[in-house]
Amino acid sequence: IDASALDKPDIILLPEHFLFTGMTYRKNEVAELLPKGGPVTKFLSRKAKEYETYIIASYYRKDKQERIYNSAILFDRGGKMAGVYDKTYPTIGEMEEGISPGEGVKVFQTDFGLMGAVICFDFNFRELFTEYKRKGVKLICFLSAFRAGFQIPIVAYENQFFIVSS
Repeated sequence: IDASALDKPDIILLPEHFLFTGMTYRKNEVAELLPKGGPVTKFLSRKAKEYETYIIASYYRKDKQERIYNSAILFDRGGKMAGVYDKTYPTIGEMEEGISPGEGVKVFQTDFGLMGAVICFDFNFRELFTEYKRKGVKLICFLSAFRAGFQIPIVAYENQFFIVSS
């Protein structure tokens, strides 16, 4: 984040599970209850405010019913939480580990336009992109542990919006 901020970007995009790559952990122990959050939420909020940039990052969150989600959380330039997208299509392995599916697309209003997010396996479900296009989104943030390769420019072209990938 600190290195990226040197370029004064409008948004910093972090990959899926950016804190936990290669680590062993229990999802229920690291999931943060939003909007209060925990150390990850507070850190990202502080960095967004410090650099006056949007930050979107994928990490585990839980709700009041203790359901766990793989979520993309957007922080605005003031460090406030500006939106949450829950991975709509978790893999079978994720669901076996207790990850709940989200409820579909979420559109975030930013000072540079409407944006949305998809996480990893979601990229295989074109109906998400069709819905984002219908809602007027111009930028999709793709937070992933998988590259998606040539799918990214193809989906961007098909829907006439930009896709940024971590």
